[in-house]
Amino acid sequence: MSKYKKGIVEDIKKEKIFEENQQHLKDKYKMTGEKVVIVEKNNFLKYLVKYSVAFIKLVVTIAILILATLGVLTIVYPNSRHELMFVLEDIYAQMQVYLPFLSSVR
Repeated sequence: MSKYKKGIVEDIKKEKIFEENQQHLKDKYKMTGEKVVIVEKNNFLKYLVKYSVAFIKLVVTIAILILATLGVLTIVYPNSRHELMFVLEDIYAQMQVYLPFLSSVR
């Protein structure tokens, strides 16, 4: 029988990781004191909001990239450029009907 515990190295590594984590949490929450142990609990709502916002940002970014690509392609090709100008002129004419102050702009 050995007189030393077999898992002492793993225990020391776990303790060192725990102390580093505690130091990070103490810096994060601006806590001082050696005998203070900070326990961070998981908050489902916090994570739900965080990942929902990240997902919405991703969807909006993809939509903007698609619209920007369509815009560039519309400007580059003459046929689609002509159709775009036709649609924009039609939109402007409709806006002049509904917003009379725009008729003096042209």
